[in-house]
Amino acid sequence: MEKKMSSETNAINWFDISVNDIKRASKFYETILEIKTNPVEMMGMKMAMFPYDPSKGKISGALVQS
Repeated sequence: MEKKMSSETNAINWFDISVNDIKRASKFYETILEIKTNPVEMMGMKMAMFPYDPSKGKISGALVQS
């Protein structure tokens, strides 16, 4: 059974933003978006996750130091 897209459905569900300085980028996005990022390390990569609630169906993402 194929599920139809609606105004409640997002085609994009995750994004990564590549950054050189994770601390500086986190501070920037936290300031302009008035949020708090969650620093994590995955597979040797430093990341800062944007807050999200999976039950809301909204997109989220992370800053990735590369």
